[in-house]
Amino acid sequence: MEQVLNKIGELVYKPLESVKSFQGELKELTKESYEKLKTSFLRHGNIAPIFTWKDNILDGHQRIKTLLKIKEEGTVNIPDKVPCVEIKAKDKKQAKRFLLQYISQQGHVTEEGLYEYLHSAGLEADLPELKMELDIPGMDLDGFEEGWFKEGEIDLPDGDKGEFQQITFTLHDLQYEKIINALDIVKQKNCIDSSLNKNSNANAITYICEGFINTNG
Repeated sequence: MEQVLNKIGELVYKPLESVKSFQGELKELTKESYEKLKTSFLRHGNIAPIFTWKDNILDGHQRIKTLLKIKEEGTVNIPDKVPCVEIKAKDKKQAKRFLLQYISQQGHVTEEGLYEYLHSAGLEADLPELKMELDIPGMDLDGFEEGWFKEGEIDLPDGDKGEFQQITFTLHDLQYEKIINALDIVKQKNCIDSSLNKNSNANAITYICEGFINTNG
């Protein structure tokens, strides 16, 4: 007989700055979503825990982003710690799959963000199975698969071709964490030029590379 396993751990309080993004650009925090979440925090307080795996956020990215932004604004006192529930996953790939299950109405999932997330998590081959599990608001997963994956190869959709190039490379887990942290730091500074490209990861990498070239060129 099949069994439903309980993979929910205990509630613990972790420093706000210690929990890390685990979704890349899978979801966007729009200005409207930020204002709604901010209003909710101010009116009701923090009423739900963050779901984590080894300090990586599985569910609650938008809430953490909002709390950090409110704290940066410096007009409201924010708790130093947030309630977190540890989710039991056997490895990083399984944790990445769990994250997809937590997708909710808060935050907009873009096709580009989903593609980048699946690729970085090594979940491209799992897409047919994931389509049976996921219900992403406003997204046709069959159309997404047809537009972004052709005959098993990764390709840019027709609208993104022309002056754009795509680079794919493999990272060790430790390298991945360093790069994701660096990208997050750059994007939080709001100092990158997005006039040529709407891909925030590409713009952040370009910003880092330009700084390196200017320093060492």
